[in-house]
Amino acid sequence: MYKTSKLIKTALILSLFFAVISCDYLIKEEPDNPDNPNNPTDSVPNNPTDSIVGTPTDSIPETPTDSIPETPTDSIPPEEAMSPIAQKIYLETVGIEFLEYFNQNKFAELTDLLSYSHSTYSNYSWDNVSSWANDIFNGLIENIGMTFETDSYGNTNHYNNQKILILASNFNSRFVAEGNTWIRHESNNLQFEFKDQNNNDCILKFYTNGNIKKVHVANFDDWYDEDYNPANGTYSTYYDRTQLTIGVPEQIYLVLTCGGKTMLKETLNIDLASITNEKFDFSKSNLNLNTIVEIYNGYKFELTKASYTPNNIFANIKLSSKGKKLIDITASSDITDIPSLNLDELSSEYFDEDDYDFSTISASNVYAKIDILGKIQVQGVISKANKFIEYIYGAESNNTDESKFKSYLNQANALTKLYLFYNGTNTIHASIKLEPFYDSYDDWYYEPVFVFYDGSSYCSLEAFFYDADFKKLIDRFEQILEDYSNKFDF
Repeated sequence: MYKTSKLIKTALILSLFFAVISCDYLIKEEPDNPDNPNNPTDSVPNNPTDSIVGTPTDSIPETPTDSIPETPTDSIPPEEAMSPIAQKIYLETVGIEFLEYFNQNKFAELTDLLSYSHSTYSNYSWDNVSSWANDIFNGLIENIGMTFETDSYGNTNHYNNQKILILASNFNSRFVAEGNTWIRHESNNLQFEFKDQNNNDCILKFYTNGNIKKVHVANFDDWYDEDYNPANGTYSTYYDRTQLTIGVPEQIYLVLTCGGKTMLKETLNIDLASITNEKFDFSKSNLNLNTIVEIYNGYKFELTKASYTPNNIFANIKLSSKGKKLIDITASSDITDIPSLNLDELSSEYFDEDDYDFSTISASNVYAKIDILGKIQVQGVISKANKFIEYIYGAESNNTDESKFKSYLNQANALTKLYLFYNGTNTIHASIKLEPFYDSYDDWYYEPVFVFYDGSSYCSLEAFFYDADFKKLIDRFEQILEDYSNKFDF
C-alpha cells in the first residue's frame, strides 16, 4: 500500500500556493516595518481576469475569462455555510466520486495495450531505429568555425562551432516490428507499426502541419582537449559546440490506432505569430499554445490555453469524461521586469542563476481556481507575491520574537484571499490563512488553517484532514494506485 494520506490531505487545498513557491527570486525590497501590521493596504482586484493578456489566433481559443468569476470577499451568514463536520463528509463523498472516474477498468483497453507493448517490444532490437536517427542527425550538422572566450584569469575556452537545424520532416520513416527488430521503410511521416495482444494491427504516427518558425533552443558543449601553459599558469580548453535550432510547426499530431480504432490522439497548436525572434528572450518574447488529448473511452484532456508574455502568465487545464467536466484548473499572474535571458542560456548545462538579476522580477495578482466535478471550488488571489514572500521570510527570521513574528504573518495574510466554495455558488464555507503556533523550543511557526463561516473558529489542515475521517477516500486512492501498479508490474 502507499503512504498517500498526506497527498490526499493537501492536494485539494494547498496546490493554490504553487504560484508563490515559484517566486523564490522575487525578493528585493526589505520587509516593511513589522511594527505596522496593517501596512499592506493595496486592494485585491475584484476580477483577476482583467490582467490576462494574450494574442489569440484562429487556432488558439480566446482566454476563457468567463470561467474566472469574481472572488467573493463578503462574509456569508453562518446559517448558509456548512459546519466543519458536514464539510468533511461532503469532501470525502465528492473525492470518492472523483476517483471512480480513474478506475483502472475504465482504461482497460489502453492499459492492456501499453502493458503488452512494453513487455513485448522493449525486448526488440532498436539498433535500426537508433542508427537511422544518428545518421540523420549527423548529416544535418554544419561546421561554422572556431571562436574563443577568455576569462579574467587568462584561461581560454576554444569552441569548434557546429550548427544544426532539426525539422520534423527530416525524420520521416516507417518502422515495422518484424522478427524481434524494427524494419525501416520509406514514408512521408514517422510511424511505428506493430501487433497488439489480440493480434490487431497498430500504428503509432507522428506528423506535423502548417508553417514553421525557427527557434534556437540550446548549445551543447563537448570537451575534447585541454592544454596548460606553465609560463603564465593558464589553461586552454577545447570544446565541440553544437548550436541546436528546431523548426517549430503550427500543428503537431500524435495518433495511436489499433484494429482501425483510434485509441489516443493528441493535437498541439502553436501560435507562430507569438514567436517573434529565433532567439527566445524571456524579457521580450511571447508564446501561445493549446493542446488536446482524446482517449478512446471519451476522456479528454485539454490545455485550452497556455500563454506567456513578459507581463503575464496564464494557463487553463480541463479534464472531462464524455462531456462531463471532472476538473478545471485556471492560473494566472501579472509579472514585470523579467531580466534578459535567452532559452539557449537557460537550457545550458553551465547555466548559473547568479549571473542574472532575478530580484527585479515582480509578480502580482497571482490567481488560481480549482474546480472538481463542479462540486468543490478552491479559489483565491495573492495581490503581491513579492511582498507575501518577504513577509513570510520576515516571520521565519524572527521566529523567537512573538510580536514581530505575528506582525509579519498578519501582513502576509492581508495580501491573500483564499476561499472554499461548493456547487459553484458564492457561499464561502471556509477561508484559508496562516496561523501562528508556539512550540516547546521557544520558537514560533505557522500552519495553514481553515477559518469556518458557520460561526465556529478555525482548524488546522492537519487536524481537519485527519486520516480516520477520510479513511474511505484514502483507501480507495491507494487501491486505484495499486491496480495500475499491478497492471504495469512496477
